[in-house]
Amino acid sequence: MLEFIDSMNQKVVLTFDKTKYEHSGHVLILPRYRSKWVLMHHKVRGVEFPGGKIERDELSVNAAARELYEETGAVASVHSFKHIAQYKVIRKPEIIKDVYVVEVDDIESSDLADDSIGYLLVDHIDDVLITDRSHLLEDHCIRYIVRRLDEV
Repeated sequence: MLEFIDSMNQKVVLTFDKTKYEHSGHVLILPRYRSKWVLMHHKVRGVEFPGGKIERDELSVNAAARELYEETGAVASVHSFKHIAQYKVIRKPEIIKDVYVVEVDDIESSDLADDSIGYLLVDHIDDVLITDRSHLLEDHCIRYIVRRLDEV
């Protein structure tokens, strides 16, 4: 397990060990389309990876597919989502997120979620202007995962 401190000065614990996974309530999706990262532009926070809450009685992977589509219009088969990690934000209440990577099949124009302005395609997350980035795109834990994926 790896530990980080987030922008709110909260401890974040990351694991890639599936035997350490706990029941999660949120998902984070790291999607690629034609070798580029697919990011969403959140109306309030700025540019970030798509993600969100898992609905009651919804599987984590189904939530990942739903959130990806709602926030970016990106489409991918549920079977192509790869659960690569999980992280926990130590606070009250705790936030536990399942992290998925997926190769997007297509991006459709769709009615996006109310909190989404649209999507961006970038080669590297640092291609996004600092002033446009959500604090989540600056998160040390998320950046660690992205760096690890970029090295593969």
